[in-house]
Amino acid sequence: LVDDDQAVLTILKDTLELRGYNVLAVENPLSAIEIFKQEVKQIRLVVTDISMPLMDGYEFIRQIKSISPDIKIITISAITQDTKRSDVKVSASLLKPFDPDQLEAAISQIVDS
Repeated sequence: LVDDDQAVLTILKDTLELRGYNVLAVENPLSAIEIFKQEVKQIRLVVTDISMPLMDGYEFIRQIKSISPDIKIITISAITQDTKRSDVKVSASLLKPFDPDQLEAAISQIVDS
């Protein structure tokens, strides 16, 4: 789980853990890439914000996919997705604010498939 907003990160991490998921939560995309490299065999899904400092979510996704091309990605954003970024394939996108049930449903559908 990657989001530069610490409050959002904490709420989503706590919510997902209460629902039985193991969550690695990181607020910096550069750190998230390093963690992903170390834990790639254990990570089944990446949930990432799109608007972040240091690196936008699209570049983050490209780098994650260069490490593991088949990794499933869910984007979360307060802005409508940029259609010019169609080269970045994701499994699902959620527009903030969203209900935690929506995120859990997306995760469940992706992980179970």
